[in-house]
Formats: sequence, structure tokens, C-alpha cells
Amino acid sequence: MRVAGWGAGLLACAVAVAASSDVERKIRRQEALLMAPGIRGAPQIHASITAHLDALRASVEAPGEALIVQMPASTQPRKSKANYTQKSVTQPLDHFDGTTNVTFEQRYFLSMQWYEEGASLRNKTDDGREIVPVIVYDGGETTIDERLNVLDHGIVEILAKATGGVGIVLEHRYYGTSHPNRTELGPGTDWGVDQLRWLDTRQSLEDSAAFVRKLKLQGVPDDAELRVIYYGGSYAGARAAFVREMYPNEIHGAIASSAVVAAVVNLPEYFYAVARGAEPQCSQALQTAVAAIDRIITPHPALGSHQKEVNETQTNALTALFGLQNVSSLNDFANLLTLPLGAFQTLSWLQDGKPTAWSEFCDTLSNQTAIDQTRSKFHEELALLGPLPPSVLGYASYMRDEVGGHCRKGHCMTQDPEAFRNDHGRLSTNKAWQFQICNEYGYYQVAPPVANVSHIPPIPSGPKIVSWRIDEDFMSINCREGFTPGKHFTIPARPDVSVVNRIGNMGLHPSRLALIDGQYDPWRPMTLHSDEYAYGGNRDDTLDRPFKLIPNCWHHCDSDGLADPSKEPPRIQEIHKAQIAFVQHWLNA
Repeated sequence: MRVAGWGAGLLACAVAVAASSDVERKIRRQEALLMAPGIRGAPQIHASITAHLDALRASVEAPGEALIVQMPASTQPRKSKANYTQKSVTQPLDHFDGTTNVTFEQRYFLSMQWYEEGASLRNKTDDGREIVPVIVYDGGETTIDERLNVLDHGIVEILAKATGGVGIVLEHRYYGTSHPNRTELGPGTDWGVDQLRWLDTRQSLEDSAAFVRKLKLQGVPDDAELRVIYYGGSYAGARAAFVREMYPNEIHGAIASSAVVAAVVNLPEYFYAVARGAEPQCSQALQTAVAAIDRIITPHPALGSHQKEVNETQTNALTALFGLQNVSSLNDFANLLTLPLGAFQTLSWLQDGKPTAWSEFCDTLSNQTAIDQTRSKFHEELALLGPLPPSVLGYASYMRDEVGGHCRKGHCMTQDPEAFRNDHGRLSTNKAWQFQICNEYGYYQVAPPVANVSHIPPIPSGPKIVSWRIDEDFMSINCREGFTPGKHFTIPARPDVSVVNRIGNMGLHPSRLALIDGQYDPWRPMTLHSDEYAYGGNRDDTLDRPFKLIPNCWHHCDSDGLADPSKEPPRIQEIHKAQIAFVQHWLNA
């Protein structure tokens, strides 16, 4: 049927909006999968999801297609339009031990915009020299291309604009382009442990201090006093705290957001935080589903990933129900089920009042249409499985739609040590971070222990939203087999978390260090607001040592901002105003 005139336009618009909504939903769900703990060791599935995302994004960016319906300009984070330059500084690969003379170029983005526009905001020293604030954002465990927006509408812009300061985003060694030339590190093309051995906490913190010592800013008086305010979130938040503790002469002050200042080998508390931060109905549905699944795939909970006897007829029916019949093992099946849980960490105040990947996953667990469709399409499998809670059927529907297509025969594994060993000369972000986890950080996001109140002493547990198959032995496969011993270096049998805890830990307390966390951050158990290890945060909140917990917020949620700050939610406006106030106080100290 043809619709003439403006009616045709309205129909076309409605079709475009519907298409936009569907594609946007697919994009946010697939993006959330990449945040899941279980994806880290699965390069083939990661690559499949990434390729699918690229295709989805291309479909909405194609010339002549207007599928994406933008939010109002005042309420959306803008793409970066920051006036910046890309630079680099030469750093030794080994600052301390003389094991190599190889160097690398540490990349950074530099914005002088607010320095040039903010002369009236800067103060002078007693002897008349200009005090120049330098806001350094630590890029952490990714390329700084993904952090560029903070120069335009995030925390760097917020602080630099308020103080007339310089904005910098600094890349971490071995991420992005900030790594040595592989040919200088010995024969071969793969990045093995001998090539990665300088990727450690001590060397990378010295990079930051050396960067500050070497920093020269064109247009800034030679006698100016640079006062560096160092910001980081998550792992980079811990680095911000550590660098302030270790290098107080170079780092004038630091903001550590969602800072994981302590390290542990096993971190079941990550999933406890997800279960407790979720809506009660969702959390209960998820725990009910996982318990039912584990009765089939993990009949002996204490054996974890080393189950000896399962009913193969039922396990085959279950994997087919979830669209994961090509899975390499039931351990991998259990780990794939954790992928939707990564959506919780992606929650942000930017999405307030809007659908999210997490809310859509939760809705699907109890969505009657999804449950009925699963029951209709898989009646044979369900007959073999016997009675199941409805949430299992909803869970299966979500997994078929979002994960099943990435689970191809021969490539459906979540711990893939061969792919880690044979990288063909390409050092991925996943491999670099996996090396750090295996070497010094741990953070294996595992299932809770099996509770036993009769044991002496009693063994407590926590909310269980992942299978008992997800244990340390399974999560460390890539550490044991993906990073085989080299000539000069061997990965420890277990991550040597003492390296991190000697620097940080829960007693960290330098002056001019702000500790900022979100109420529902799944990483909160490793921060100084930890209920488990820091008594929930028993510190004073002062201008010298700010200590703030943002209500109804998640992972380093203070780092984002809006084009129009007045459109930010009150809790975010409040934290940004507080950050400006204490940074201004520090700069005058």
C-alpha cells in the first residue's frame, strides 16, 4: 500500500525508528558481552562478537541511512571534539634492573585548550611563578583511543576547565601503540612471557612518574610550577592511588575512582555485588536458574570444574536449549552463561530511565513470550530435562539470541590457551591484561564456596549467580597453558598478589588522595569502600582526603559528563562540584 505525501514520510520515519531501536538494542547487548569476565580468555568468541559489532555499527553509519535516533544534545555524551594533539615520550622498557636497553614510545593526548583560555583561574607561588594544573588521566588496560572523550566532556575537561589547566590522557605500557617493537625482543613473532615480563606494576608506575619528570609544555613559562592531578578509574584508579603514594614529589594529588587497591587470587565477591545490586526479582530469578542448571551440569558442587559423572543425555539437551550445542566442554558452557552478567558493569547514570543491556537481560528471564517460545521450540529437549524453573527458559532464550551465533563448532571455548600462545605478532588488549592477572593481580571471578554451616568453623558463602564449575582451576587455564615458561621468565603458579598489596591494600592513606566509589560497583569489594575488607568504608571525608560513595551508581561513574552539566543527575552534579572544590583546594596547598 502506498501512502502519499506527509503520511509516507511519517511511515518511513516510524520504520526508521523501529529499525534504529532494534539495532541499538543489539549493539548495547553485544557491547555488554565484551565486558563479561568470561570473555577474557576466549579470543575466538571475542573476535566473533567484535566483528558482529563492527557490522552492526556500519549498518547504522552507512551514508544515506538515518537509523540512529539521537538523544537530545543536552542529555547525551558527545563524541569528542576536543582540541588535542597526539604526542609520545621515550621510555626505557626496564627502568630498574638493566635487563635490556630497548625503549618504547609512550603515547599521550594533550589538550592546551583550557590552559590557553583560563589564565585568570590560575594562581602563583609566593615567589611569583605560575602554578599550572596538569590533569593526567591514566588510560589503564586499554588503548587511549577509547578514553579520548574525557578531554571533551568528561572528568579531564571538567577539572581543566575549572582550574585553567592542561589535559592529558596517558597510555599504559603494552597497550594501544605504547609497546616496544617485537623485533627488538628476540626471535619469533609471538608475544610470550619473555617479551611481556616488563609489563608489571613497578615498571608501569615508574613510567607515570618519569613521564611527569620529563613533561615539557609548549607555551608554558619555563619557570612555571606544574602541579599534577592524576586521575584513574578501576585498575587505573588503583594506579592513581599507588602513584600518589610512591611518588608524592611528582604527583601533587590523585583521584582514585573505583580503585581496586588490593588484589586477591579469587574474587567471588564480584558476583555477590552483582546479585545484591540487581533488582530483587532479577537476582532471585537468576539464582534460581543457575541452581537448576547446576543440578544438571554440576551434580557434585565440591568438585567444581572436575565433575566426574553427569547425565550426558540431559547435558546435551541443556546445551541445545541454550543454542550452545557446539560448546567444547561443560566448563566452557558454564562460563558462557556468565557473559550476560558483564552488562551489570556497563550500567551508568547516562542510561537513567532508558533500556540497558542489563535490564533487557533481566526482563528476558521472566518474559512470558520468550519462555513460551522456548517451551514450544524445544519440547523434545525439555522432555529429557524434566521440570525446570521458567527463568531457565528465559535465560536460554537470551543466550540463543545474543551468544549462540558466536559459538561455532571447533571455536566454542572460553579458555583458549593455544590462541594466547600463537598471537601471530598481534598483542591484544585481552592478552596484555590476562598476563597482568596471571602474574600479579588474580581477580579470578569465580563461584562462591560451597556453604557448610556444620563445618567447624562454619563455611559461609554468598549469592550464587554462576556455576560451581567456575573455579580457580578453570579460570587459570590460560595462565598455566597460554603463557608457557620462557628462557628468562615464568608465570607464577598462582598470581603473586603480594606485589600489589605491598604497594596498596586497605591501609593506603596518603594526603591529597580522593577515593570515590559507586554504591553498586561490582568491583567495590576490592576498593576502600569494601564491605568485606574495609568495613564498608570507615574513613572521614575531608578536603585533604576526600572519601565519597556515590549513591545508585556503578563503575567509576564520575568520569563521564554531559555537554550541558545542568542536565546531569543531581548525584553526579554533586560529585563533580566536590571534585572541583577539593582539586582547587589541593592546588593552593
